Amino acid sequence: MNTDEFSEQAKDLAGRMQGYADEYGIENVAVLYIGFGEIVKFVEAASSHEILGDVRWFGTDSNTNDVALVKDSTVAFIENTQFTTVQVSASGESAFNKVRDYVKENLGREPNSFAHSTYDTIWLIGLAMLEAQSQEAGPVAAVLPAVAAKYEGAIGSTVLNDAGDLADADYSIWGVRDGEWKRLGNFDYKDRIIALDESG
Repeated sequence: MNTDEFSEQAKDLAGRMQGYADEYGIENVAVLYIGFGEIVKFVEAASSHEILGDVRWFGTDSNTNDVALVKDSTVAFIENTQFTTVQVSASGESAFNKVRDYVKENLGREPNSFAHSTYDTIWLIGLAMLEAQSQEAGPVAAVLPAVAAKYEGAIGSTVLNDAGDLADADYSIWGVRDGEWKRLGNFDYKDRIIALDESG
């Protein structure tokens, strides 16, 4: 969908959420927003529907640390709905700090959710091209799992599972509190534990 105006979609969602709230109870329903930068326009449209401000909202890694969501037109709604997102925890100490510090120095803010994984992706593709001695997709893809298994980057371990996803990723839980993005907790893959910070 390529639009900047979401009033019809917000109205449709409000009707659905009212039905779910009536059937299951408002405390048992929530919105999971899966999208990118258009969330700002969607939230602006959603804020005119009381039911959408009365339920909990969740988002994806693409929404985490999105500075546009803490602007005047959206921050009250985002805080009211306890908008919560997750993203892969960046844990590779030296590379993580290098990327974070570079972004903070040059942009004046924390990196968004894709900075660390993008950094690692570029390195992995480059290393796989060197290993395969090719720029063709087939040979690069064939060596990528072995290259990823040996690489420790900004997000930490990049060992892949059979589906090509990170095999053992931890996740950070984020939300907007007091007008800014804050880390609320963490999911530890190895121990299968969700630990929430005080603000979470």
